[in-house]
Amino acid sequence: MLESETELLLALIATTSYWGTAETDRWWMRDLDQLETAVPANGTTALLNLARSPATMAIYAAGVAALAAERWSVRLLT
Repeated sequence: MLESETELLLALIATTSYWGTAETDRWWMRDLDQLETAVPANGTTALLNLARSPATMAIYAAGVAALAAERWSVRLLT
C-alpha cells in the first residue's frame, strides 16, 4: 500500500530530477522536508521506521534520475 500511494509522487520527482533545472528542483525538494519529518510515537520499531520510507524512496528516485541525466549539480542533501 505504501508503494502504491507514493508511486505518482516518485514518478514526478524522478521526471523532474531527470529533465529539470535548479529552479524546478526546488519544487520537490521542499516536499522532502515534509516526508522525512517523524511523528513521535510508540510501538514496534520496524513499523515506526516505515514512516521514513517515502522520504527514502523519493531521495533514491531523485538521485538515480539525476545520475542518469548526468546532472551532477543536483544536491539532494544540503
